[in-house]
Amino acid sequence: MDQRISSIAKPDDGTLGGRLRLLDPMSLEVEQRAFYDRVCANQLPRAQKAGFEMQLPGGELIGPFNALLRAPGISGAFMDWEHPQGEQSGLDEEIRQVIILTVGALWRADYELYAHTAVGRTAGWSSAAMDAIKRADVPKDTSLAAIAVYRLVDAVVRTYDVPDDVYNNAISMLGAKGVVAALQLAGQYMTVSAILKTFRIPAPQVS
Repeated sequence: MDQRISSIAKPDDGTLGGRLRLLDPMSLEVEQRAFYDRVCANQLPRAQKAGFEMQLPGGELIGPFNALLRAPGISGAFMDWEHPQGEQSGLDEEIRQVIILTVGALWRADYELYAHTAVGRTAGWSSAAMDAIKRADVPKDTSLAAIAVYRLVDAVVRTYDVPDDVYNNAISMLGAKGVVAALQLAGQYMTVSAILKTFRIPAPQVS
């Protein structure tokens, strides 16, 4: 079936796929199935550990993953770029979640905020700090490095420029390697946010 036709859904149709219908795992083509299996092997255990939903009981993927299944080749390459971030960037989990939540808040990407609030909570990060970021405010109940990276990412995403004081503070806290890693992570989640917003993908209802 032509994926351009099978992917069409009414905007804001109230489903967890947003503008895209959720794909049944049993209907996936070979390349899609390989990507699906990779997501289930790598991302799904992290979601389960953090306590957020990315797979329905029938096996359908939600969040950005249902959209990424439409282009499994390039989506796999995107995951190849994303994967080393957790192992080689040198950024600790607090800094990573500051970056991701800052991007999600500025883009108003509901699923991103839903998932990474859960990740931050599991990592023991301050709820007050996460709430501040979601209000587009500087997190105060956190480290000086986290505040520095928040200001860096906020400047890049919101104003498209980095003032000297913001840059100097970020460099002093993270070093040049850390700043490059932080900006790459921000770029990855701007892509995720763009997918979530374009396809109007919602977060699951939290009881």
